[in-house]
Amino acid sequence: MRDRSLHHNPTIAYWNDLKSALRRGHIPSYYNRQLMDKVHRLNKKNMSVKEYRQKIKLYMMRAGIREDESVSVARFLSGLSLEIRDIVELLPYRDFHDLVQICIKVEQQILRKGSSRSSYSNSYRKQDFEREGKIDERKTNRKPFQDHSPRKFEKKRSECHLQPH
Repeated sequence: MRDRSLHHNPTIAYWNDLKSALRRGHIPSYYNRQLMDKVHRLNKKNMSVKEYRQKIKLYMMRAGIREDESVSVARFLSGLSLEIRDIVELLPYRDFHDLVQICIKVEQQILRKGSSRSSYSNSYRKQDFEREGKIDERKTNRKPFQDHSPRKFEKKRSECHLQPH
């Protein structure tokens, strides 16, 4: 407090004043710009919907962004994958929290469907592989291909001097 009075700075009486003073003294000026960029560029990508929501919440809190709920909904929807967004846009929701819950359910359904498809396709691939292996064994045991086309029969008949009836 004594240093503040020496530098002609007013004394800090409120919590928000203390936070502002600490930010000015210890946080670089570009930090807020970087946080804003992160918020605007954030996409779900490989994160779950829950992780995506938590990251948005964290970045917005750090940047001190307070926005209308409709803007938050638009921001959240724009970062979702097209697969989830296309389904969720068709469903009704009351508020942002409701939207997040619906997105989580849709994501779980997509994961369930995807895992059942991939297990089906994996088993199909195994069957194909086994079948191909059996076909290859049959091919190795076969005699060379013989051409039985009508031209050859005629040629053979002519070689044998047989005339067709």
